[in-house]
Amino acid sequence: SVECFVYDTWPDSTKIKQILAKPEMKQMNVIFGPAYAVNLQQVSDFAKANQIPLVYPLSSKNYEIQENPYLFHINSADSLLYDNVATYLASQNNAKVIVVTSQSPSIKERDIIARVKKFYQLQNENRTNKNSWVEIPYSTENGFDKLLPQIDASKDNLIFIPSEKESDVSLIVN
Repeated sequence: SVECFVYDTWPDSTKIKQILAKPEMKQMNVIFGPAYAVNLQQVSDFAKANQIPLVYPLSSKNYEIQENPYLFHINSADSLLYDNVATYLASQNNAKVIVVTSQSPSIKERDIIARVKKFYQLQNENRTNKNSWVEIPYSTENGFDKLLPQIDASKDNLIFIPSEKESDVSLIVN
């Protein structure tokens, strides 16, 4: 059987303080939340001080995780995701990786490309049948005029779109 306590917190540090002051809070076996990132520091400090596991399910960007051994997050960190993408791309024998970037890549997009490319090159450097990597910008004006000449009929062509903007990805995929 499970006894479950549910609290409506809002992004309000005073409300969080009131909830954490409740006597039952120190007896919790696990805490899930908070729902708002602005409250994470306060709840994380409480969980750490009381040695209660805290599961933060909403974001992969969790800076508190380095400081609190009782804090867990469900979403994978971006860096792990990028490394897994690079490992997958490098593991495909006889493949050509075509990276389609936006016309003006954001700092985040350039960071994704750099991290994946670096890890990809490390994974690929000792292979005899090396994959190839090419980056091309996409724009609505030229569509895929730059993509089509890059397609290699003798290989698998893996198209990687390193964007966080769903609208850009949808536009390119369509």
